[in-house]
Amino acid sequence: MPKLKVQEASEHNVQAVGLRWTISDYDGLPYELGFHFFIGYGRVASGSLGLRLAYIFGEPNTTNVKLGLSFSKIDLNDVDVEKKGFGPHVGDVNFTSRGNVFKPFIEFEWDFLRFSSIFVRSGYRIINGQKSTITSVDPTTDPSSNKTEVERRDTFFFSAAGFEFGAGISLIF
Repeated sequence: MPKLKVQEASEHNVQAVGLRWTISDYDGLPYELGFHFFIGYGRVASGSLGLRLAYIFGEPNTTNVKLGLSFSKIDLNDVDVEKKGFGPHVGDVNFTSRGNVFKPFIEFEWDFLRFSSIFVRSGYRIINGQKSTITSVDPTTDPSSNKTEVERRDTFFFSAAGFEFGAGISLIF
């Protein structure tokens, strides 16, 4: 990915690696249904797991153009934006560690041998999740305790995380 940005973390030239498993029957329908798993998103995330659906344009042959959508869960790393050690303050934000990824993509695949192909894919990743903002910090009613009562407001965040370019080799069974 040329750039991946979620919340406050940003990483350039992220090189996630992974596996994908795709089921298709081009004789019946010009669609593919797949499952994928990726790791290695740098400081932004540790991995993602999801499903993909692709439509093959034209008559399937040795070179295919596919338009698709990918839906994933992503394990975000940048979740605690609050400063540790200073206690909670109004305005501090925490993000959930699991985000949802929606990615439209276009893919070109060339079946250069009977049991393998090469593909290149480009897409745009959009991530959403839940964030919690501290709205008030009050001391407890017990004067012997140093604890505070914290109220939070939960909302959703959306992050247009950036363009992606991928390439790989498929084994066809």
